[in-house]
Amino acid sequence: MKKVFVFLLLMSSLASFGQIKVADKTTESWKTIGSVGAMGSANTILERSGDLIKLTFRDIRFTQLKVYEEVTFKDVDNAFENLYSVIMDALENMPEENITLKLPDGDLVLRFEKSFGKVNMNFVYFVSGVQEPAMSEYLTEKKVNKLFGKSTKKKKKKKK
Repeated sequence: MKKVFVFLLLMSSLASFGQIKVADKTTESWKTIGSVGAMGSANTILERSGDLIKLTFRDIRFTQLKVYEEVTFKDVDNAFENLYSVIMDALENMPEENITLKLPDGDLVLRFEKSFGKVNMNFVYFVSGVQEPAMSEYLTEKKVNKLFGKSTKKKKKKKK
């Protein structure tokens, strides 16, 4: 009787494990474009895999838990560079309204606010069917450049 119980227990654990599939790491090799965060932790990360772009950010609504949201889109018709340009233009000339980008799974809203004379932005992601949006930390122009893998070196002014 004891052997039958062990055999049934073993078979039930094998049956449930059979649903788990080990991911093939060669199919998706994400390369980090840039990441930003406070005190060495990457709270916002931008990655690329072929023509796919993945934005991962820590949801700031959760202070005790580390909850991350992922937004993936295809870099079609120069979408990646266009997104960067839209953000940089809005950081220089703060828009009157938020900028909403339509994605297959929901809406990515670029929200801009002025604080201490500087415009900052954050990502707000509304997933279809979910009531509460996920929100990233606020990013300065310098952090946006770092996130998008752009140089942040300033040109030196010539002395007269």
